[in-house]
Amino acid sequence: MLSRDDLRRRADGTFFVRPYLGTNAVTGKPLRPYKSFPEAADADEALAMANEWYATIATAAELGVPQRLGDLLMRYVDFREAEGVSPNTARAYRAWVRNYVDPYIGDMDPDDVRPVTVGGLYNALMLRGARDGGGVAPSTVTGLHWMLSGAWKWMVRNDACACNPMLSVGHPRAAAREAAALSAADFRRVSEAIGRMLRKSAEGRDVFAR
Repeated sequence: MLSRDDLRRRADGTFFVRPYLGTNAVTGKPLRPYKSFPEAADADEALAMANEWYATIATAAELGVPQRLGDLLMRYVDFREAEGVSPNTARAYRAWVRNYVDPYIGDMDPDDVRPVTVGGLYNALMLRGARDGGGVAPSTVTGLHWMLSGAWKWMVRNDACACNPMLSVGHPRAAAREAAALSAADFRRVSEAIGRMLRKSAEGRDVFAR
């Protein structure tokens, strides 16, 4: 049972709790689920709500049920699919979670993810995240970014985590390509083509001047 000492308040005054429920038997990480109570009028009401919620999760915690980012992202995709997102989009989202999130940060608790974690993920993907060992296309990583942004909003709204690191993560951009110098033969061909265009333009002006 929770006590007043377990109650915390966010900057906006909302009460919340993150009770310690032991250690996950699989990952070895502490279990600290988060729940806020924006509808609570005072600390007494918030504590009553917290204990009611706590009673529903204690059994799951005792069984060592983990709160994996990868699992929550898959639940988010299910939610989007139920909302009517296209089947192709849902398939792409699930593939991104399996191929680009799970191998790197899928086992993390969402509350442990920081902006630098996500930025590091993007860099790793664009450098060597493809199946052939090359980089994932920046456009694909940008799509992943917007999916993660929506997923974290959903997780915060549903009290699956306390904060949204995506608010401080910019979407990835393609690296600027270094300009390549023309060879002598290429330069000659370009010069000849420009010369022909200029001659045709001059001939056209002469026709209208007559």
